[in-house]
Amino acid sequence: MKEKSVVKNDEVSSKKKKSSSTDTSKKASDWLKAEKQKLKEAQTQLNSISASNTDPNSKKKKKGESSATAKAQEKPKESVKSEKSVKSTAQKSGNPKQNEPLAPRKQSKSAQKSSKQVVDSNDYMSAFGLPSSSSESESEIAMNSHLNAVENETQDSKAKGNASRGRIDDKDARKKAMREAEAVARTELARKQALEQDDFVFDVSFAADKTLVSSENARDIKVSDMTLRVAGKVLLENTQLTIAFGRRYALIGPNGKGKTSLMKMLGQRKIPVPENIDVLLVEQEMEGTERTALRAVVEADAELNKLRKLQEELESLNMDSEDDSRADELNEVYERLKELDSASAEPRAAKILSGLGFNTEMQYRKTNQFSGGWRMRISLARALFMEPTLLLLDEPTNHLDLRAVLWLEEYLKRWKKTLIVVSHDRDFLNSVVTDVIHLHDRKLDFYKGDFEQ
Repeated sequence: MKEKSVVKNDEVSSKKKKSSSTDTSKKASDWLKAEKQKLKEAQTQLNSISASNTDPNSKKKKKGESSATAKAQEKPKESVKSEKSVKSTAQKSGNPKQNEPLAPRKQSKSAQKSSKQVVDSNDYMSAFGLPSSSSESESEIAMNSHLNAVENETQDSKAKGNASRGRIDDKDARKKAMREAEAVARTELARKQALEQDDFVFDVSFAADKTLVSSENARDIKVSDMTLRVAGKVLLENTQLTIAFGRRYALIGPNGKGKTSLMKMLGQRKIPVPENIDVLLVEQEMEGTERTALRAVVEADAELNKLRKLQEELESLNMDSEDDSRADELNEVYERLKELDSASAEPRAAKILSGLGFNTEMQYRKTNQFSGGWRMRISLARALFMEPTLLLLDEPTNHLDLRAVLWLEEYLKRWKKTLIVVSHDRDFLNSVVTDVIHLHDRKLDFYKGDFEQ
């Protein structure tokens, strides 16, 4: 019986030992979990501190940091209490091994190095002996990457600034070149205008038939022994000029040899032209005004415009039956307007403008709203509408598109009066002209046929 009781006592004691050992292991595992949780909280606080150092609003977060430090300082006390409780339970169980203090875990070399780095740092958390956190290295990497990004941005901004300065320099250079080109163009234009306005620049000598010039029925131009000088430079010397009525001439020759100057002398009548021949030179655009394009073309005929105004004045007067003189004058105005075909003036002008590319809306647009090229077309339309006896055209196709050029070719083919054209468009000359005047070696040579013939 004694043996059985001894065995039972041994079993009870062993059970007690097992239960006490399981209790101590549970408490130890709970303590380790608590310590791990505390370490995680400390790491999150450390991350928040590192983030607040870069945050401009870090001043606002100082209260939270102070509370975090207070909690962190209480952690060693709690760990000491937990160690004491473990020791007391071990002493009660009677296990000599359990009465011994728990041996600290062995740390790896990398962990030891990191813990040393934490202790050596000036951070207040180093006093707690906490293991190193990987978030510290991550924050350092983030800070380094941020600094590198800022540096790259500054370098990029510098490069962009240099490029923008280069573009600005190029833009300034282009502006300077444009200003210089405009100054040269203005100087050349002023020089040309001065030459045109100065009557002494052009010098023409000739032997003309006075009877032919003064004849009322003369429609041809004949000048012999003609010499033309411009600013002392001889362009034509002892040559002959013959222009027959109803012929269409192409004036050709090298540039700068006197084609335009000869046209100007004819337009200004410095070369003898019969008095009954009206001459019109189209060489420049008309001035932009408040008049519409259609009105500008119709008003190009000065006689028609004058008669229409006179008609309005006479019709506005209250004529008595005894005032026969005004009635006769009004009848004469009616007859002359009929001869000039006044009723069809606007339709004829609109047809010419349409052929030169003006639609209905453009025909009623003010001339000061058109560009120089379109105002040049208006000048050409005015000349065609007036139908002068001698029409002089200097490069009429320069400002025209293909459709307008083709229309002008067909229109000039039916031109019944005298025409002289200067143009570099061979196809245009071949389809329009009937004769060629060749200017070369200070002489004028005349040929029948078109340009190629």
